[in-house]
Amino acid sequence: MKIRNIAILLLAAMLLSCFSIIACNSQTAEPTDKVTDTLTDKPTEKPTEEPAKPTEKPEEDPKDDENDEPKEDPKDDDKEEPKEDPKDDEKDERIAELLELRHELRADENGNFKVVVLSDIQGSDNQIPIPQNVLDNIKTIVDREKPDLIVFNGDNTNGLHSVEAQRKYISDMVGYIEQCKIPWAYVYGNHDHEGGLSKETQSEIYTEFEYCMFKSGDVSGEGNYVLPVLSHDGSKILYNVWCIDSGNYTSLENHDITLDNGDHSMGQYDYIKPDQVAWYRETSALLEEYNGAKIPAIMAFHIPLRETADAWSIR
Repeated sequence: MKIRNIAILLLAAMLLSCFSIIACNSQTAEPTDKVTDTLTDKPTEKPTEEPAKPTEKPEEDPKDDENDEPKEDPKDDDKEEPKEDPKDDEKDERIAELLELRHELRADENGNFKVVVLSDIQGSDNQIPIPQNVLDNIKTIVDREKPDLIVFNGDNTNGLHSVEAQRKYISDMVGYIEQCKIPWAYVYGNHDHEGGLSKETQSEIYTEFEYCMFKSGDVSGEGNYVLPVLSHDGSKILYNVWCIDSGNYTSLENHDITLDNGDHSMGQYDYIKPDQVAWYRETSALLEEYNGAKIPAIMAFHIPLRETADAWSIR
């Protein structure tokens, strides 16, 4: 009986011992988080990151709006805007100079523009004042034709020797025209300089008159210029009136002309020079480029072309 009781007690003690071991094991396994917390409380080389806060919408940087706009290619900065060709500026200045007249010339509403040409009045020292019948003829033509422009086509004078004589003669010649306020132009012939007054001096006297349209020019001769005639509204050039100095006499040898019919003409008269022809071609092309169209024209000069003599011989 005692042995059995002892055995029961031993068995009970063993069970209690097992239970204690299990309980201890369960207690030591439970606080793993606490151990971890204890470890993290100690300072470490790299602090732990704080829990992320709820993300807020970042404020828009005003620069971002600028960034949204298409950016200019930095290469564009290197590209220079095309430079204006200095030749274009020269063209513009040249056209402005050609269009600048003392009095603007315009056609009427129907595109009409009338030019009267007077030639070879040939006033000389012994013809001052100009004979009345010559002045009457000028007045009659002006009143009848009512021109928009008058051109004196050379040999306007014949050997005037003084500035006073020249001024008096021209004053009589253009007096009625000036009174009517009609623009007028002129070219030189072979006789105009024979009295000793240079063409340059004569030009200074001519241009004293209000309605004189003369321009000196910068090629051979004295007075190579163009008078553009504008449309009625001034939007384009309708016509050109060219004035050319054909010179006086030539000193070239073998300048005589033998025509196809055998007629012989002395070649002492001067002629239009190559630089004048080049000036005409260049200026005409420039004005037509500006105008965007061809420009019909007439040309005034005193000494006929050689072809004119040939045409006369086979008329």
